[in-house]
Amino acid sequence: MVSVTDEELEHYHSKAEERPALLPLDAAAEYNALKEQHPDALVGFEQGGQFEFYGEDARKVCELVGGKLLEKETELGTVPVTGFPSDQWAHRAKQLWQCGENVYLAGLNEDGTHHQTKYLRREDYLPLGATVHMEGRAFRVDNVNFDKDSVTLQDVALAEMRMPIFREAPLVVVRELYEQEQEVMERPLPDYKVGDNVIVDLPTRTIEGTIGYVGETDVRIDTSAQGQSWDNEVINKRQFEDGLRQVKPELSDEELDKLPISTVMDGKVQTFPDAADLDEALNAVPAGNFHIIDDHLGEGGAKQKYARNIEAIRTLFKLEQEHRGATAEEQQVLSQYVGWGGLADAFDPDKDNWAKEYAELKGLLSEDEYAAARSSTLNAHYTSPTVIRGIYDAVERMGFRSGNILEPSMGVGNFFGMLPDTMQGSRLYGVELDSITGRIAEKLYPQDDITVAGFETTDRRDFYDLAVGNVPFGQYKVNDKAYNKLGFSIHNYFFAKAIDQVRPGGIVAFVTSRYTMDSKDSTARKHMAERADLLGAIRLPNNAFRANAGTDVVSDIIFLQKRDRPADIEPAWVQLGKTEDGFAINQYFVDHPEMVLGVLSTESTQYGREELTVAPLEGISLADQLAEAVQHIEGQYAEVEVETPDIADVENEKHILPADPEVKNFSYTVVNGEVFYRENSVMTQVELSDTAKGRVTGMVELRQIVNDLIDQQLNDYPDEDIKATQEHLNAAYDAFTAKYGLLNDRKNGRLFEQDSSYYLLCSLENLDEQGQLKSKAAMFTKRTIRPERTVTSVDTPSEALAVSIGEHGKVDLLYMAELLGTPGEYGRITTELSGVIFKDPAADPTDPEAGWQMADEYLSGDVRAKLRMAQFAAETNPEFAVNVDVLTKAQPRELEASEIDVRLGATWLNPDIIQKFMTETFQIPYYLRHAVKVRYSPYTAEWRVEGKTATGRGDIISSETYGTSRANAYKILEETLNLKDVRIYDTIEDAEGKPKRVLNKWETMLAQQKQQVIKDAFTNWVWQDPQRRIALVKQYNELFNSTRPREYDGSHIHFVGMNPEITLREHQRNAIAHVLYGGNTLLAHEVGAGKTYEMAASAMEAKRLGLCQKSLFVVPNHLTEQWASEFLNLYPNAKLLVARRKDFETANRKKFCARIATGDYDAVIIGHSQFERIPLSFERQESIIQEQIYETLAAINELKAHAGENFSIKQMEKTRKTLETKLEKLRSDERKDDVVTFEQLGIDRLFVDESHAFKNCAKRCA
Repeated sequence: MVSVTDEELEHYHSKAEERPALLPLDAAAEYNALKEQHPDALVGFEQGGQFEFYGEDARKVCELVGGKLLEKETELGTVPVTGFPSDQWAHRAKQLWQCGENVYLAGLNEDGTHHQTKYLRREDYLPLGATVHMEGRAFRVDNVNFDKDSVTLQDVALAEMRMPIFREAPLVVVRELYEQEQEVMERPLPDYKVGDNVIVDLPTRTIEGTIGYVGETDVRIDTSAQGQSWDNEVINKRQFEDGLRQVKPELSDEELDKLPISTVMDGKVQTFPDAADLDEALNAVPAGNFHIIDDHLGEGGAKQKYARNIEAIRTLFKLEQEHRGATAEEQQVLSQYVGWGGLADAFDPDKDNWAKEYAELKGLLSEDEYAAARSSTLNAHYTSPTVIRGIYDAVERMGFRSGNILEPSMGVGNFFGMLPDTMQGSRLYGVELDSITGRIAEKLYPQDDITVAGFETTDRRDFYDLAVGNVPFGQYKVNDKAYNKLGFSIHNYFFAKAIDQVRPGGIVAFVTSRYTMDSKDSTARKHMAERADLLGAIRLPNNAFRANAGTDVVSDIIFLQKRDRPADIEPAWVQLGKTEDGFAINQYFVDHPEMVLGVLSTESTQYGREELTVAPLEGISLADQLAEAVQHIEGQYAEVEVETPDIADVENEKHILPADPEVKNFSYTVVNGEVFYRENSVMTQVELSDTAKGRVTGMVELRQIVNDLIDQQLNDYPDEDIKATQEHLNAAYDAFTAKYGLLNDRKNGRLFEQDSSYYLLCSLENLDEQGQLKSKAAMFTKRTIRPERTVTSVDTPSEALAVSIGEHGKVDLLYMAELLGTPGEYGRITTELSGVIFKDPAADPTDPEAGWQMADEYLSGDVRAKLRMAQFAAETNPEFAVNVDVLTKAQPRELEASEIDVRLGATWLNPDIIQKFMTETFQIPYYLRHAVKVRYSPYTAEWRVEGKTATGRGDIISSETYGTSRANAYKILEETLNLKDVRIYDTIEDAEGKPKRVLNKWETMLAQQKQQVIKDAFTNWVWQDPQRRIALVKQYNELFNSTRPREYDGSHIHFVGMNPEITLREHQRNAIAHVLYGGNTLLAHEVGAGKTYEMAASAMEAKRLGLCQKSLFVVPNHLTEQWASEFLNLYPNAKLLVARRKDFETANRKKFCARIATGDYDAVIIGHSQFERIPLSFERQESIIQEQIYETLAAINELKAHAGENFSIKQMEKTRKTLETKLEKLRSDERKDDVVTFEQLGIDRLFVDESHAFKNCAKRCA
């Protein structure tokens, strides 16, 4: 900030005192008019070379910036005055502006009138809503407090995630940042100098000439043909720059040929350095796909491989510079590239014998390319032609001839180059992470689809027929949101994802490290075995990759075939076994030693450990061994089953096309005017009438526009782009509905309901109760998807906690520390959040990251048990003293005896208490006390009084005081304990002479009166004994007064992908938090409270947080379509599978359940009756029935042991017999392999609408 010195102020005031103190009447009137026009501004009025302020303005200026307050005579009287020299107006006005004032400066014209020199508005000093950047993050100005010289800033990224995090910063700092950003945004000044020919467009005319002079404020343009200076125009410099059009001289043909030039080649716009390069590229003849015929490709010494790599890279760079494909000769050079595995010396500056190569490589590659190459030295090992040929031989034996082939880590594409002639009709898709390698592959195989990116960036589920390759190996993980929760290392991740990418029945054949099969942790193998069958595996000798990769490593070739539904029985190869020599290897190789192509032994590693290896056999080639081994690979590949018309095979081929990866699975598409339906890896033509074809074609067009609109919103396109797409959607929708009716119309539904996006189209229409269009959906006019914002850094632990809860659903110290930029350091977090988060003493005390919980979670539930645990932990670890303090305060108030209602029959009472009450109240003789006992069975929840008649009819207390002649006190007590009203029945004969029981109302009334007497007696008795009272009060509080309900707060949830036009209410957000963090949840709201949105949002958030993978919604049959519409209204980009009535018909049920099992859906919606037709697995049913039988047997044994009544024993025996019959029937039923069970669907979260329909579906009476 520029300030004025005390000397300068003193100089002004001395000059002011010397000047005549008279303000003319006209000037005074003009000032008053300006002041009326700007009453909230400090008005500076230029007079005599000074900007002067009068009256209250003068006092305020003195107060803010200092100076003397003088008096001045005007035609209107004497007024206070102060000011500053005119030549210092810029920084003095800014000084006042910074103090939060509006400042208006009126400059003096030659005729004595005044003009606006500057008007600075307070709100423009730091505009609300302006964005500034601090510490690499964007902040929005929320409030400016000039009194405190501070600014409140809101974090933009966190605000968009609905996490309102604010911070304060000094006003002067934020203003400086704002000014810097404004300067960056200002347009650059035109480039001009004296002598330039210029054309200047002014509002009223155009000036053409030569620049003759450039001053600080003016520019002179000489306009005469001879450039004479007296024929000129002088204009304001700002006007000149605003209207300037520079004239550039025309270039000659030779000069034009040396400039970059663009043209269209291979369907793409390509730019060349000059015309000569363009001519060379046009005349070059690029080759097609490269074909490998050299079995020794890539073999050689380290220096030889290095030289080939360098030559290949130089060739690649030349091709890219010339923007052309490779010739056959150049492809031969590119194919020799083998990557940097085993060439670590080339990256070591301390290796003298590699110094030349080190310097050459450093100079050849960019910084990023060099770093990628150096990091690949550990795992970039290319596969030998011998191994590739063996894999293809095995696949060919299975029956594979053509299809969609994936190589997810392709290198330069050796698998593509060795594709057998019998498979040449296949479509090849490659993925390669390394930029140099992937770009070489594109030049070698220009006719194939190659993606230069990580495998995690691709997703074509159920698309490929075959996946082959050599997967990378390492103990690091790949960041793929869909697979992060599995926690797999990179090699196992490639298997898991590739299985999902191939269609059911498709083959996965990968080369991998032996640790995929031999790892002690079987989690990854179990995951694979659930989804694919092992067809076989071959263990290669340790020299299989020595020649071309320079490494001795034991590798396996694993062949898998994807199942159409998950397996529920674990195969043997999931676990390890031991050979006769004691080697711990996969059970498959124990059972199939012939698949180990060598001798198992051990060798010492560089770290001194003994490591398993496979020594090669002498005198036999690897090719011969592989040829023998593939004979033992068991598998049968089946072409995709396609229903086609019964016509000639040649004609059939016209009706079947390879699947287009851009077409969603189970969707319609239009090819050359014909309608096709994609199912996995093929698309089949659908025969339709012209009208039906028009309907489907129209809906395919609408679907594409909707998907484009969704994609634009997800990627945060500008408003104008989204508006244009919305206009396109409106036009297409209006045209379709005018011709074919509503999308929800039954005719359109019958044609398009098999399309996976049909219900997305249905959600475009809001219908009334009569099914008529009420309005178009919000997507037609508004943004309905909020793009995901990823927070990568925060400033404070409280911000880190908010992000952690929102992104991971828990207190994740590791993640929070990374957000704060201090990975592994937790001290600041735990200190600043003390009292907000707590470490659970039950967690591993040696793990600083484990067991942290939010206060609302930790201080709820059984807080008495938690307090005991904390007290125990605090005895050895003072860290938990804070837990003890807060838990002590969180304990529920102890209930007194007067507040506790203890009733007869309460199952928490010890039978000894009832026994004591009965003995004392009924005054049982001492010699009979062993015969009259109270028993309780936890199996049947039944109370029994044994020896009810032991005291005889002469017992007055039993038969009169507390009982009647028909029901003694013991009988009434037993009924009371079992919470039954006493009833007395008489037996009479009916008209047919059969005995019949009828209620005796009189005796029943007498018995029920005695029952009340016993209840009252117990109420009076139970609290009489002080010790019993203390014990019961303590027991009751422990059992029923220890739980503190958790208050769920959903304010932190930011609902990625939710329609921003919909705002959930507070109770809905809290209910969703309960579902996410509280386990099983009952949403018992009133009708219309928003339960549908709660369940939909819960499912989507649970999947985003990794809490589940696939949710099943079971809803009333008639509401499936309404549910889908509301779900998609809330989440327009959700992937739904909605069951139709015919999907569960016998012919379609297996196919539909397979879609559930193998599809990557966010949610599956089915009706109640359809859900009831999905059986549990045989094993689960058997386990449930067997458990019920065990419980029943235990109850029978207890009844017999305590001489229970025959009636109860007979009832339990009858239940046991029924269960055993049910179990025998289950075991005798023929088990059908084609029945899909609930366990095989892959459902891991269940939502049931109108769940009372499933209440008490079956119950067992005791």
